[in-house]
Amino acid sequence: MMYNIFGDLIMDFNNDNIIFNTINDISFIKIKKLEEFSNIEHAFYIGKDLDFKTKDKNKNFYKDNYKNYQKFLSLFNLDYKNCVKPIYEHSNNYKNIVKKYNIDEPDFFIEEYENTDATITNKNNIILTSTSADCNIIFIYDKKNKVISNIHSGWLGTLNEVVINTIKGMKKEYNSNYLDLICCIMPSIRMCHFEVGDDVYYKFKDKFNDSKYYEFINGKWHIDLVSIIIDGLIKMGVDKNNIIDANICTVCNSNYLHSYRVEKEDFMVSMGFITLKGEDNV
Repeated sequence: MMYNIFGDLIMDFNNDNIIFNTINDISFIKIKKLEEFSNIEHAFYIGKDLDFKTKDKNKNFYKDNYKNYQKFLSLFNLDYKNCVKPIYEHSNNYKNIVKKYNIDEPDFFIEEYENTDATITNKNNIILTSTSADCNIIFIYDKKNKVISNIHSGWLGTLNEVVINTIKGMKKEYNSNYLDLICCIMPSIRMCHFEVGDDVYYKFKDKFNDSKYYEFINGKWHIDLVSIIIDGLIKMGVDKNNIIDANICTVCNSNYLHSYRVEKEDFMVSMGFITLKGEDNV
């Protein structure tokens, strides 16, 4: 096993929390705890070949990448046309997904999903997807009420507590009990590489005033976004034993994972999905 200076695993496929697999030359990880439930399917793409970007900040569309969704999801016998992905604004907003809008293609550019960074549903066969290239993706499963969520939490979303707002949404929409939630954090940038300027540091320090979240290294502040997310979940009442971290840094492992901080303007994005299996609700 290899670790960075903060103790984070550097692409260890023997991690106790994850299962690594490769099918048809496409690799992915799953969370062992979620595999205990036969009614859900989930995975997070591991690799550099596939790009899941659908639109960039200049509003360029990447419809050619739809074939990558199809290629990846077919490994799990899923129809990529059932994908739902919000239009990120690094907000703390969620959407409760009750139906698909498009019939013949994924719901990637739906007006109702603008300024949204998290999705919730209890509908079978709607595939909640999130993309990232360093940001946190969090899968949540309410094992009692059979509700799922997929959350995109960049640094601004973490500052604005999108994860907390989303689990509040699960309680509001489906009466979820926080003790029934299983929360899974996918590969993301970790404290070892998330360095920020004073402006961002003070925004976090004003809100999360605990020294364990911050390190000053080589003249730059580093922030532990994952610990902030985990502690927020515990504070809300989620059982710490039901908070599962893949414990993989995207920058440390940029040979295997897309990372904006490494790839810069030519960055590509990874994708993680979660869906409920059962009779068709789509």
